[in-house]
Amino acid sequence: MQDLRQQKGIRSEDEVGDSLNQIPLESSGSPNEDFQVGKDVRLNGSILTIESILGRGGEGISYKAKSDDGKYKTLKVVGLGPHAFDDNVAKKINGRMMRVNKALGQETRVFTLEDGQNFAVLSDYIAGDNLENILTQRNATLPESEAKGFMRQILQNYLVPLNDEGIIHRDIKPTNIIEETTEKGKAYHLIDFGIAREQGSLSLTTMGINAATIGYSKIPGTNDCRDDLFSLAKTAYFLLRGRGPSPEGSLTDRADEFDSLAISPDFKKILKKMVLFKEDKKIFARQKGYASPEEVLKK
Repeated sequence: MQDLRQQKGIRSEDEVGDSLNQIPLESSGSPNEDFQVGKDVRLNGSILTIESILGRGGEGISYKAKSDDGKYKTLKVVGLGPHAFDDNVAKKINGRMMRVNKALGQETRVFTLEDGQNFAVLSDYIAGDNLENILTQRNATLPESEAKGFMRQILQNYLVPLNDEGIIHRDIKPTNIIEETTEKGKAYHLIDFGIAREQGSLSLTTMGINAATIGYSKIPGTNDCRDDLFSLAKTAYFLLRGRGPSPEGSLTDRADEFDSLAISPDFKKILKKMVLFKEDKKIFARQKGYASPEEVLKK
């Protein structure tokens, strides 16, 4: 039986080609200890002033920084932990980030730090706060109509193009969704591609670390777009319930969690179908579920 990647004709990371081996990481020009609030850092000739800490995670620290052209950027310093930096890791990091950039039409850049075991990831800054902070501070939940609108944006703007490029985000959760207020209403942005990887890949993640968020990530997953559908459904659970899903939900289907939500039967059915899996020897197959983000959008 072919997996989804083979059916879509998506190449594995080892099949991407020798060209990725020739792409070096850019050098930061600054030692990693310089990445502190109030300090200036040099990234490939550009100077950025670190203004504040945006968040801390298992991989590293994210900062808000102002570049020398006056634009604001998000700067994340990521550690490889026990994994040493080498050409193979550089290939994986650059190859995946290139494919993320191509899928989403963005320009995220990765720089090495002097110690050879840390990276700086530079991307455009998005004004706003993450959904966990917003709803927790308000002690609120989203109504069903807004939750549907949120899911539609993430599916259309992120999961469909990422799936077309053969990439999984692998860490969709409320803290990785930024809500931005625009003239047209609320816009939702998926951030932090630090543990993104190619579909079908069981190797090191984008930044060299295998990781997932308990409760929001299926463990083990399908290693294709269905992992992101699972996480998106669990994120919707948080938005509708005001609290996170059960940690055991990462290890079991736990579709029954959605029964507690005061939402329409049709929406509840969609969320349940986004999390159902069954193990079939070496691969995972969807059981009464969706095979792609496009299928969810049709409902």
